[in-house]
Amino acid sequence: MADETVDASFLILFDRWPGVARRTDYADMPAAWLTPVATAVYRQGEKISVWNPLTTTVLGLNGWSTLIYLKLLTQGTTIVAGDLVVPCSTTNPFHVSNDQAGSTSALDITGSPLAAVALSAVTNNYWAWFWCGGVCPTFHAVACGGDVNTEGNVAIGLVCAHAAATASNETVLGPIAADDEAPIGYSLSADS
Repeated sequence: MADETVDASFLILFDRWPGVARRTDYADMPAAWLTPVATAVYRQGEKISVWNPLTTTVLGLNGWSTLIYLKLLTQGTTIVAGDLVVPCSTTNPFHVSNDQAGSTSALDITGSPLAAVALSAVTNNYWAWFWCGGVCPTFHAVACGGDVNTEGNVAIGLVCAHAAATASNETVLGPIAADDEAPIGYSLSADS
């Protein structure tokens, strides 16, 4: 099937990453928290939860969003807000990629139990916050509220990490199709 998309505002992710998220008021986040950096300014794998309010001017669901601090090692296709990443290192689960073909990690495969969504464009070997649980943080990271790529057959229900149907080898959302595919979230909308 051809690759398609689903609006991130209709996704709810399951946080399967290790650690406990601390509740954070959005006003307490530094001004540049959406800007990836070459040198980490937070602890790897640090998680925070922030409230995503539903307003008349911002799409999305009311609820908590969980964010995690990860390092993007490499990328198959250029990562922008809304792109899915999974662990790609055999020694550090907090090092991620969207490149299904270039990884040596057993986690960077279809059905990975750990996945996160980029909040902005990220450069190779840069640290950034990624959305890993709860509702899409559309209010706080507007660009993340756009399209998330799918393999073209996502229906309402559970979703997991898959390889794209195109030659890009990009990590995308797909339906649960086998016993070894761990659900990473739930889609409230079919792709288009």
